Amino acid sequence: MKKYFPLILLVFLFLTQTVFAQDIYNVVFMVAPFAGKLNGAPMPDYKYGRMVSGDQIILDLRVMDVKVTAEEYGQNLAFSFDKPLEMVADGVSAEVQKVILEEDQRVCLRTPTMDDGADLEITWSRYQMSPVYRDFIRAITGILNGEPDERYAPYEDYSIMFDVQSAWQEGKTLGYTFRDVDGNNVDELLFGEMIEDVTGTPLYDMYTIQNGELVHVFDGWDRNRYYLSQSGVFIRQGSDSAFHSFTSYYAYGNGNLRLMRSVIYDWNRNSSAPWFLSYTSDMDSESATPISKDEAQAIMSYYIGRNVSLTRFMK
Repeated sequence: MKKYFPLILLVFLFLTQTVFAQDIYNVVFMVAPFAGKLNGAPMPDYKYGRMVSGDQIILDLRVMDVKVTAEEYGQNLAFSFDKPLEMVADGVSAEVQKVILEEDQRVCLRTPTMDDGADLEITWSRYQMSPVYRDFIRAITGILNGEPDERYAPYEDYSIMFDVQSAWQEGKTLGYTFRDVDGNNVDELLFGEMIEDVTGTPLYDMYTIQNGELVHVFDGWDRNRYYLSQSGVFIRQGSDSAFHSFTSYYAYGNGNLRLMRSVIYDWNRNSSAPWFLSYTSDMDSESATPISKDEAQAIMSYYIGRNVSLTRFMK
């Protein structure tokens, strides 16, 4: 049996890596419209994304939208396109629907028409995940797949996702992503649901790392969801009944959320004028200032939620 132990260990490590961790890649797409149809030099549009093998992204190349799929190809990444593009090398143009790139290698493509198209440039690099986050994600993935991890019990303290995992297995898709929300060069870890509702991508949890330790910044649930706005402000939408709800806005920094303002709907307090504005409480209208419905709508329309690309927790 001893002589087979190294082989068994290698198989175990391979399977563990396959099931519990995915390599994540930083991918940059630069789309530069052709100058012929524009006044002055074209302004390139950069689209940054963290992708795993199998992820797709849709790019607007002016004359057409192109769906790009990233897939691992040994130590490289292969990018496949649902429509043919042109690649020019050494003065020779060739039609391609797939390119294979090494890390930090750059490829320049273009749309097949020169009338009103765009150049497309792609480059990628590996995302260096913090060991703290990597260990946590592996544990969370195992728990969601019915493999308890005593280091993270009770599980509900770490994410509401454990309360919805039965729904997740019936079709709800949960995922995670990394984002330096406050610009301090430390990525936050976000858990969310891989859907897009009217506000954006629902987020359930955010973590950061302080002094090498995992810090739980916020937690949400189905009727208490967070969203990331275009400006980096967090939007929290909550409700405990049809007669009481709130939409709060938070700035984030140094591992803490700071309430900026909250729009509160409290029909029980005043059924004829149920809208209130508070700077001190996200849901209590007792010390809040009455406002009109139009004023409430104006505040809630100011911050626009965004869709956040998430990496799937693997089954």
